[in-house]
Amino acid sequence: MKLAFMCGFIALLGIVASPGAEGAPADPSVIPQSSLGFRFALDPLADAALIGGSLALFGGSLYLESKKPMPDKAAADPSTIPFFDRIYPSNPSSTLSTVGDDLAIASAGLPLVLLFGRSGEEILTLSVMYIETLGLAYGFDSLLKSAVVRYRPYAYSSSTPADFSNSEITASFPSSHATLAFSAAVFTGYVFDELNPDSNMKVWVWTAGLGVAAVVSTLRVASGDHFVSDVVAGSLIGAASGFLVPFLHERLHAAKTRSSDAVSGVELAWTAGGIAVRLSLRP
Repeated sequence: MKLAFMCGFIALLGIVASPGAEGAPADPSVIPQSSLGFRFALDPLADAALIGGSLALFGGSLYLESKKPMPDKAAADPSTIPFFDRIYPSNPSSTLSTVGDDLAIASAGLPLVLLFGRSGEEILTLSVMYIETLGLAYGFDSLLKSAVVRYRPYAYSSSTPADFSNSEITASFPSSHATLAFSAAVFTGYVFDELNPDSNMKVWVWTAGLGVAAVVSTLRVASGDHFVSDVVAGSLIGAASGFLVPFLHERLHAAKTRSSDAVSGVELAWTAGGIAVRLSLRP
């Protein structure tokens, strides 16, 4: 699962970084100018740090996974479950689990609403931002899953025998589905707000995104795949990533705008000593 996601993550980076997209700038630090309302910018150092950090987190999770003990049926003792997680279904539901899987995957497409009417440069910027959001969210999610041994609720079921030969049974904390759904929801809501400050659709975008994420989280608990605290932790990781990445790129855009606005003109003049450069600064 982790290897599949990492391969997909690297493949997406290759697609976005390919020079074939029409309208994509050669320099990723260029601020898109086709829309005055576009408030996000890429930065080589910041983007490399985010992507490199995400890959490092994935690498760390793979190492920790290799050190994780094998599942032990004797260790699945209901008395060790914290009091706040003791409400869980006694009969796991594969149907609810499948519906939760499908809805979580569908939620990843929420940011598509941001692309309508955008230029190639803007679509490139938003795509990189979203990839970074998912990479950061899943990096932390995978690291915690590999470091924490927590049996899923269905491991304690007396009606349906659990498969203790599958290491996924000890990967209950946190919920990757909640991480994905909330990262997509918060990313979409935050970026839509900034790109459409006067739109009356803002509340509907937030309601739809967070509503889907809440349903996904509820299904993961109702199916017996996760405890409540698992989905709460996943939602916090996803929401934090969905906010921090676009917030950073918004600050980068503001910094570059201030830097470019500070200089109103450049003049070159020949002098006895060579060429003089005169900068005209705005007050």
